[in-house]
Amino acid sequence: MNIVGKLLEDPTDTDFEIEPLIHGSMKDKISDLKLAIDGFITPQQAGKLSVIKQHYENLKARS
Repeated sequence: MNIVGKLLEDPTDTDFEIEPLIHGSMKDKISDLKLAIDGFITPQQAGKLSVIKQHYENLKARS
């Protein structure tokens, strides 16, 4: 969710440092994560990501 939050801050910027945003167990997956976020996020996609993030945070707050 940290990566999603960072993408939503500026959907045009996908060239940021991922390591501070991930759990230690994901350190060996940094190259895969960079490939996953490489590209362009449309305003519509950013809107959908925002809704998903809000829903996730709502569910997390209820548990």
